[in-house]
Amino acid sequence: EDVGLDRLQVCGSSVRVDQAPRGVTVTASLDIRAPRARIPCTVSYRVAPSGTIVVEHTCYLSPALPPPGRVGVALALPRALDSVTWYGRGPHECYVDRCSGSAVGRYTKRVSDFFVPYITPQENGNRCDVRWVAAQRKDGKGVKFSAPADGGSLSFSAHPFRASDLQAAKHPNEIKRRECTTLTLDHLHMPVGGDTSWSRSQHQEFLIPPGTHSCSFAISPLLSDLNQLDRPPSSLPPATHTPP
Repeated sequence: EDVGLDRLQVCGSSVRVDQAPRGVTVTASLDIRAPRARIPCTVSYRVAPSGTIVVEHTCYLSPALPPPGRVGVALALPRALDSVTWYGRGPHECYVDRCSGSAVGRYTKRVSDFFVPYITPQENGNRCDVRWVAAQRKDGKGVKFSAPADGGSLSFSAHPFRASDLQAAKHPNEIKRRECTTLTLDHLHMPVGGDTSWSRSQHQEFLIPPGTHSCSFAISPLLSDLNQLDRPPSSLPPATHTPP
């Protein structure tokens, strides 16, 4: 909060569209700023004739910034996509430094079941080491998000509220519920820490380092075919990190 990472805004952008026989690519260069922070970011969307969209994003974190909470995206999904299935760690919440007790498997939950009602509203409900996650309606139709097939993974959470709604509430019953689902897909996520009860005590190896971070994921439509969930994603570039 000291530098305003919780108040990031897009202050400038440029968009380029490239057409090719195998699809269309839309690239946006974003100038993201806060009161005492600037994070250049580039996002591209490659749309294939099959309907699959490959999203690639790159951002630069200055060494002058404190370690951020996450590197990823937050998406708004229709509330009707209420059933969430994923292949990764679960079934309970887990984080990069608190995940050894969460087995890798295929799990399904309703969006409302991801919320963990801590006495003070805070970050909750994350799942890590996720290969894919799908949000579906009652008829099975929906959308699937896939990590790169080269062994890459994502962290995700799904809630009927935004991170800002958590921050504004002092008690769980005060959290504002939205008419949509906020799905976060993160390439990197901060650790929980908590080795002691009087400090964060987050281990250095789990903090998000400065430098250039590049990652990708694929978005695919689901048309009532549950077998689609286990199909491998399109070819995606691997996630990378370049020190400053």
